[in-house]
Amino acid sequence: LSDIGVTVKKTKHNMLIHVRSLLDNKPLESAFVYCDLDKKPVSITDNQGVAIVKNNECKLYTVKHGDSIFHYNIANGNSYRYYDYDDYEDDSEYSGSSTIALPEKYYGSSYYVNRPKMQLFTDRYLYKPGETVHIKGIFRYRNNDEWSLMPPLSPIKNIVFKVYNSRDDEIDTIKGAISDTGSISLDLALKKDYPTGYYRIEATANNKEYNFNESVRFQVEEFKPAKAEMKIIPNKFKYNWGEVLSLDLFGWYLFGAPVMNDVEYTISITPIVYRSERYPDFSFSTQTYYYDEYDAYSPSPRTVATGKIKVDEKGIAKVFIPLRAIHNISDADILVTAKTYLSDDSPVFGAKSGLQVLQPVHYGLRVPQYFNYAGSSVSVQLIAVSSNDAVVENNTVKLVIKRHEWRSFQIAGVNGRLQWEYKKIETNVYSQNHTIGKKDVSIIINEPGYYTAEIYDTTEKQKYAVQNFYIIGKGEAGWRVNDDETVDIETDKKSYNVDDTALLLVKNPFENASAFVTVEREEFHDYFEVPATSSIVTIPIKITEEYIPNVYVSVMLYTGRTGFDKVHKGEDLAKPKCYIGYANLKVIPNEKTLQVKVTTDKKNYKPRETTTVDILVTDHRGLLVNGEVTISVADRGVLNLVNYSLPNPLEYFYAPRQLAVITFDVRQIILGQRYIKEKGELIGGDGGIASMGMIVPRANIKFTAYYKATVKVENGRAKATFRLPDNLTSFKTMVVVHTN
Repeated sequence: LSDIGVTVKKTKHNMLIHVRSLLDNKPLESAFVYCDLDKKPVSITDNQGVAIVKNNECKLYTVKHGDSIFHYNIANGNSYRYYDYDDYEDDSEYSGSSTIALPEKYYGSSYYVNRPKMQLFTDRYLYKPGETVHIKGIFRYRNNDEWSLMPPLSPIKNIVFKVYNSRDDEIDTIKGAISDTGSISLDLALKKDYPTGYYRIEATANNKEYNFNESVRFQVEEFKPAKAEMKIIPNKFKYNWGEVLSLDLFGWYLFGAPVMNDVEYTISITPIVYRSERYPDFSFSTQTYYYDEYDAYSPSPRTVATGKIKVDEKGIAKVFIPLRAIHNISDADILVTAKTYLSDDSPVFGAKSGLQVLQPVHYGLRVPQYFNYAGSSVSVQLIAVSSNDAVVENNTVKLVIKRHEWRSFQIAGVNGRLQWEYKKIETNVYSQNHTIGKKDVSIIINEPGYYTAEIYDTTEKQKYAVQNFYIIGKGEAGWRVNDDETVDIETDKKSYNVDDTALLLVKNPFENASAFVTVEREEFHDYFEVPATSSIVTIPIKITEEYIPNVYVSVMLYTGRTGFDKVHKGEDLAKPKCYIGYANLKVIPNEKTLQVKVTTDKKNYKPRETTTVDILVTDHRGLLVNGEVTISVADRGVLNLVNYSLPNPLEYFYAPRQLAVITFDVRQIILGQRYIKEKGELIGGDGGIASMGMIVPRANIKFTAYYKATVKVENGRAKATFRLPDNLTSFKTMVVVHTN
């Protein structure tokens, strides 16, 4: 029995404990946090009700604020335990208490928190038996939520590489040490009698403090380097329906001569949504990504032409294909594949993408600001462009602005339990024709909420494009309420640079709540509280370099008890609540990007001639930097066989990170206000202690009320006496009897 509400955010190393009053929802300052019943507190909450303690696998936590005490447990890992205080009977202060295992509110994984990473790669991937494989690894520790050469624990002295052939036989073991620059390199000699197929190298470390393992694959084959390539040259890249696709197809030897054999070709198209290269921020799509409004259907390609053609005296096969309009396909990508044969009958393949067939005019629109403000002008830009992205004047379209809201309400679901349903309402707030090539329309909208700007033909029978946006301001915006107690969060941009300020829009379902905000990933970077007293809550987040490549913003909406005597079919509608939402902010790693320029002393060389390669490396500011470079100069004929190039470490080390914070909250298991009469029926009326905002738990819940293995039967009679637990249920008495 307690009026303390506890939220715990747990990382691998720390725990953030947030303490609030369940009655009035205020954060509790100077609450003491104890571990395993120690007399000395491990932490005290600050003026925001927050204490951060080391995650030292303490079994039992106690929070004390004034006369209020709350005991809870978070088990090791991601599971929970229930602790009975019979183990602590000797401590009079805690005797007779019980503890609660906090339920999980939101899941995060700490698997990668301390895990070092090493990007392994080979110089060219494809090898022959008897050659040497050159292997390189770039290694970094994960230290304090950042990549570092400094180990967070003890250093890894050696890395063990085990090599397995295509038959999964271990053929070699190599040990290597990490250099001062965080790299490792080794060579693997392939014996001439090695089998062909796919090989793999597995890297591990004999250090149990880290979960480290990496691998890389390469291929061993008896191959011939490509002698030629297939070239596909269109006369242009964008076509209108009704035009003729014109192509030059020819095989070309890498030493600089044409292949004089017939060419086979296939041309296929795949329907697409038009995207403008000159105006990439404009929408030419009729779909949005809001809730269930987006159709994820991906159309299949269809073949429109295939054939075989002879080459001319220059070795060029000229192909002309009329692009006839196809019903229900407005725009499409074109894929051309071609094949010819060399004098030894070996095939040479080629493919060409990036071609399109398009409608002559496309209508698009753009709302420059995703978040706009009530009473201020909202800019909506309209455009009509040709297939070559040139503006086409004197086109009349209708611009329609719609407000979307969701009237959420609760109904009785399975077993009478309340669940959220909603009714969607769309209202036109603007509708007007405009003659455009490129035009900016200003509209004032006064009500907050979610909106779409849509353009149609003048009869509104054909929709051309849609783009969504939000209006921020005072007033009510109807949101869809979720049964899983989550809250939706929008961000003003898709990605951010360092020093930007991200703006979050929280869709608040409560009339009067508090939003507790934490910026987190593998540790807690910041936390603060903002009031949540309107349906739209905005939260600014300053982007710093430590947030690269992404950071998570958690928003927890808390309400206190909102009233009494609001019990509906057994559910206390006024009990304290907690909803949680997350925003994943992508941060562009400009500060981690190196600019690399490679030049040679001349373009063409003779065999065995000396070559000089110059490499210039600068940081994102253009300043020269120190570092380490790996150079692989490989036969393009071999690389083209498998389309191989060396990897980019930036994409490997600065791929988005997983959330490593698990959130627990007690409000999920709060027992609501209840009134009991005969047979456990819930009724209304005065609530006694419950009317004071306190919770009346039935703590002694047992699913076996009594058990005795041996009871003596005398004269055909036996008796057992016991006390029933607090369950509101029916018990069935079962007996098994046997005689001598």
